[in-house]
Amino acid sequence: MNVVPIREDGQTSFAVRVSLRRAVTPAEEQAFERRVTDWLAPRGLCSEGGQLAFAVLSERELTATDQADMLIALIDDAAVRLARIGHLVTEGDQITEATSGMVWVEGDRQDHLVAAARTLYEARRLDGEGFLAAIGGFVYRANDSMRPAQ
Repeated sequence: MNVVPIREDGQTSFAVRVSLRRAVTPAEEQAFERRVTDWLAPRGLCSEGGQLAFAVLSERELTATDQADMLIALIDDAAVRLARIGHLVTEGDQITEATSGMVWVEGDRQDHLVAAARTLYEARRLDGEGFLAAIGGFVYRANDSMRPAQ
């Protein structure tokens, strides 16, 4: 699936992919989408795309802090098993569709490294970039499918 965010002039964005728990019902998927929208709106952000693969857009300049906060919000959601966040894409960036859909930082709610980095991030010992780097940084994945459940 291509997840290159569509940008208007002046917008920055990043891609998001989510893998939900296996037992999630269609009603729970819709509730998840509403929770994401409700989380984005007060921060001046919006989403474009589907329930599980979407772009986060804003008229303002997005930062690694926005990415880190989004990742934490996603893995806090009981319906989410795994979440991936793509690079920040700004107007004029030359990121190809093939590459942008395969370069991710990912978070898993059961990963102890994510929990440790989150503690440091929330204690303001790490900034957004430091948090994303601490949990593994952006990694190129030749296979775009999400990891199987463990």
